[in-house]
Amino acid sequence: MDPAGLASTAAVTLVSTLTTEGWERAKAAVERWWGQRHPQEPDSVGNQLELVRRAVLRARLENDDEAQVTLAVQWQRELGRLLRGRSELVDEFRQLVEHELRPVLSAEEQRYVNELTELLLKPPAVSHWASRHYLGPTAVTITNTLPRRNPFFTGREEELHGLAESIGRTIEQGSSAVHTIDGMAGVGKTSLAVRLAHDLAHRFPDGQLLVSLHGHTPGRLPARPFAVLGDQLSRLGVPTQQLPPDQDGRSELWRHLLRSKRMLIILDDATGHGQVRPLLPGDGRCLVLVTSRRRLTALAETECLSLETLPHEEACQLFVRLMSRPLRPEEEGAVGELARLCGCLPLAIGLLAGKLRHHPAWDITDLVSSLASAQHRLAEFQAEDVRIGAAFDLSYRNLPPGRQRLFLRLGLHIGNDMDVHAAAALGDISLAEAREHLEALYTDHLLDEPVRGRYRMHDLLKDHARNHAAQDPPTETRQAIERLLDYYETTAEAADRHLSPQSWPPDPAAPPPPTPMPRLPGRRAALEWMRSEHANLLACAARASAQAQHPRVIRLAFAMHAFLHQAGPWEQALALHRAAVAAAQLMGARPEEAHALRNLGVMLYLTDNYAQADEVLSRALILYERLDDPHGQAGALTDLGGVHALTDRYGRALELLGQACTTYRHLGDPLGEARALGQLARVQRLTDDYSRALGTLEQALAVHRAFGNRFGEAGALAQIGGVLRLRGLHERATAVLEPARDLCQEVGDRFGEAAALKELGVVHRLTDNLTASVHLLRQALAVYRGLGDRFGEAGTLVHLGAGQGLMGKREEAIGLLREALAIHMELGSRHGEAVTRNKWGVVLRNFGDPSGASRQHARALRLARAVPSPLEEARALEGIGRCDLRPRGQSQAEAHLREALAIYRRIGAGEALVFADGPC
Repeated sequence: MDPAGLASTAAVTLVSTLTTEGWERAKAAVERWWGQRHPQEPDSVGNQLELVRRAVLRARLENDDEAQVTLAVQWQRELGRLLRGRSELVDEFRQLVEHELRPVLSAEEQRYVNELTELLLKPPAVSHWASRHYLGPTAVTITNTLPRRNPFFTGREEELHGLAESIGRTIEQGSSAVHTIDGMAGVGKTSLAVRLAHDLAHRFPDGQLLVSLHGHTPGRLPARPFAVLGDQLSRLGVPTQQLPPDQDGRSELWRHLLRSKRMLIILDDATGHGQVRPLLPGDGRCLVLVTSRRRLTALAETECLSLETLPHEEACQLFVRLMSRPLRPEEEGAVGELARLCGCLPLAIGLLAGKLRHHPAWDITDLVSSLASAQHRLAEFQAEDVRIGAAFDLSYRNLPPGRQRLFLRLGLHIGNDMDVHAAAALGDISLAEAREHLEALYTDHLLDEPVRGRYRMHDLLKDHARNHAAQDPPTETRQAIERLLDYYETTAEAADRHLSPQSWPPDPAAPPPPTPMPRLPGRRAALEWMRSEHANLLACAARASAQAQHPRVIRLAFAMHAFLHQAGPWEQALALHRAAVAAAQLMGARPEEAHALRNLGVMLYLTDNYAQADEVLSRALILYERLDDPHGQAGALTDLGGVHALTDRYGRALELLGQACTTYRHLGDPLGEARALGQLARVQRLTDDYSRALGTLEQALAVHRAFGNRFGEAGALAQIGGVLRLRGLHERATAVLEPARDLCQEVGDRFGEAAALKELGVVHRLTDNLTASVHLLRQALAVYRGLGDRFGEAGTLVHLGAGQGLMGKREEAIGLLREALAIHMELGSRHGEAVTRNKWGVVLRNFGDPSGASRQHARALRLARAVPSPLEEARALEGIGRCDLRPRGQSQAEAHLREALAIYRRIGAGEALVFADGPC
């Protein structure tokens, strides 16, 4: 063999044990060098490199240290034979290393290659040398004592306390304790283990050691248990020549020597259970703390702690402590934002704090601005040769190719979390393959699983994945995102067909979904899917809007309308439907524009934007008329009737709703008519026409039940319960409202649920169960506020105020009523203002302020007559009359009371039944 061939063979030995990244660089250098000398057979050295590399990796995969040692000794002896007495070969070999290999290697790889080069040019050493040197950077670094106590360690009190208690219990039982601390890169696993070791050091007088297993050390392969045990046994006084020649023997001796000792050992940065298990002590009273980026689920005998990122407050505290200077007044508001941009990850916080510490002219607001505007945020997290991106790279490069590809695709996900179907769509893989990869990424702490079946990527890891994905062909990235958007759009439309009887029809020309979809057999499954995915769907719509994908924006908005209408939040729905209207107008699609306008109008009146709702719904009605779409016209008339009712224009509301009912009847659409009847009943209730409202609601209820429309049934029952309450039929009202509440919760009707809770709260107040009343009303208030329904919020505040007054809490009652009054006045609801002032008057009169009460009732009387609202007129008259019940005003008071009683009786109000007992 010529000198070049022999030198190449020697180079094979040098580079075969480097990490994957170093191996690729070194292999390319050797191949380039060989090709310059042997252009006629350029592939031969590459093939030889691959053969030796595979032998090494096979031994590593099987966790067979002895096989690796055998290979090392065999290669070294062969090289010694070839090199002996061949000075030209030695020169060729040194030239290859100096001019080709060294320039492409990192500093640490260069040191390793230099050491190995000199050793290869000497006679073979004993096999112990091979186990420590030939196999590359596998020897561990062990210190005689722990690293110093970190003065900047912050937080983690709950984790430290829990670990210390658990360890104490185990040690007291005379057993060794083994605890694993796992978590993502940079989360502070080693810092926590070292802090705990310092806290417990006094309990382990025979030694406290930190053993780095180099699971993710740049430029180094993971430490082998065979080599680690050799070093540890040597440390315990075992002469080198007496070390057992196999791993099992060394592990057995290790356990024997630890049996009589009380030692604390940190096995830091483990790759897996196969690396850790041979290093664990047996019986005795030792403590082993294992840190790993992987969840070591196969170590069943250990107790596990999965470390999360720091709580936001502790993250802020850590940053302030690390920057080592007082916080300036203008920086206080920026610390929280900086912690958020760091993802509350300790490593990221430490790197940024270090930058600030060494740049006195900088302040925190500079860092926040820099991070917020950075195109590649991870590049900002660097100090000297420490980079957070490098820590993530090591976790990423340990993944098999298919998992690497999916990890990068998951970084393209538009929302905050995802399920297996979204992952399959992004990766263009089967559900089974997606599940396998997601579970493995979760095990490696590259994903979190905040709730079962839903996965989330840390913000900085997502940045890392996107940076890598940016190197892929743009077509692949674009196709992955389009598959994801197609999946969400198609599934949302399928869910909507269970939630809305008037869902937008599927596009007959649309191809079948390219990726698997979840099974949605009914309304409950559809509702659960929408609840889980609504944030992602809104993010998809925003992405589609930004990319001018107008048809997709429209279809997503239509698919989400029923869900957002029923479950809120309504403010999000407003933005979505405005985008759909704009998209339809840009397309010139008139039917879609009319439908989008109607959806927008509904959300505007639900959020109390009555003037805008009137204008938008009127435009929708005109478009439907021009399109000759009677179904659309009937829907717009129904919604316009609701707007007029809420703005005290009851006559016009009755007219519009009558037209809607007639149109639906002519179209043969009983469900559409039932929905219009529900709106009609609301107007009849507001005008105190309770008998007619009950009849209308019973008619609507029968239709909903006949068609199995449980959503409509729930809403109708809630309304019936409210009317029964107004008539003073409290037992019947409760019997209807309780199942109505439960049904609303079952079908996901948040608006109906809030209404049922509010009515039940009022019934309990009227029957003197004040504690239950307040509890129910607070539940209703939370739902109304979650929806963004200020009209419902104000009405609930009125009843809460009345209840607080009856409980003797004057200031609380007045505060709630004042808050309700402000909302009603802002909304321009004279009816709501009259209701509030009447309740306010009752509270004042009960607390001995008849003159103040009379003023409130007088103002309520003027408003009630202007609306008109017979019920509030009667309540105002009754209040004025009761305030005037004194010797000089007896006759006038009785006149007011008689007039109030006449109105109560005429409209069938419940107050007529209890009038003699005092106000309600």
